[in-house]
Amino acid sequence: ISIDGNKESHDSLRKFANGQGSYDIVRKNLSKFIHGYGAERIIIQAVMTPQNKDMFNIAKEIFSLGVSKAGIAMSNVPCDNISFYFTKEDCFFVQHKLLERAEELIEEIVKDSYADNGKINSHKTLLYFLKLRPMIEHVHTGKLLKKHCNAGELGICVTPSGDIYPCSIVQGLERCKIGNVLEKTFERSKVFFLRALNTYRTKCDICWCRHMCSRGCPAHQVRFSKDEREPYEAYCNLVKSSSEVVIY
Repeated sequence: ISIDGNKESHDSLRKFANGQGSYDIVRKNLSKFIHGYGAERIIIQAVMTPQNKDMFNIAKEIFSLGVSKAGIAMSNVPCDNISFYFTKEDCFFVQHKLLERAEELIEEIVKDSYADNGKINSHKTLLYFLKLRPMIEHVHTGKLLKKHCNAGELGICVTPSGDIYPCSIVQGLERCKIGNVLEKTFERSKVFFLRALNTYRTKCDICWCRHMCSRGCPAHQVRFSKDEREPYEAYCNLVKSSSEVVIY
């Protein structure tokens, strides 16, 4: 279930065609789902935008709703009226907030209990919400991330006009379009375009963080980097800050 922070933030982004916000309806239906299925089976996904980029405030609001599982993702999709792209300045703000609250995150790591298989038992933590939990598990078990991009494999993006893209970040880029639902077209070979970019990053070959991020996000390369064969620097710095918290 998608809830983007508090009522004001959510309603500014997720509106009906008549301009009415959807927060109150989502909250009402969330209560029904929790009552019918149990809070442990409900997962909330929040989208962090440049207009609402304090991840800790978003986390506080989400966990006040009575769920035990939630996650957050950065929005980088085109929009006619509002920019959802995270600039270098936006990434720096998030990076600063993360390092500012590093001690709090480290305390959660210390408090959290591990099962015999090395997986964290508790889901209702900032670690899970900020997606640091998978990093911790990789460090704890010694396993390395070898694959990052599942674009076009685990999900796709379909626009209102029917255009199909392997990832929402690259929607609107003609060279990344893989088909159209209304025209019943689908070019399977283009699905692998983004994933193939992982092979060409020379900067990643010598980066200390490459095994934590599995060489980053190719969609960010295509959308933001001057050279699409190299990683997006602002995003890299953000991932490195997260990794430093985990390793520390």
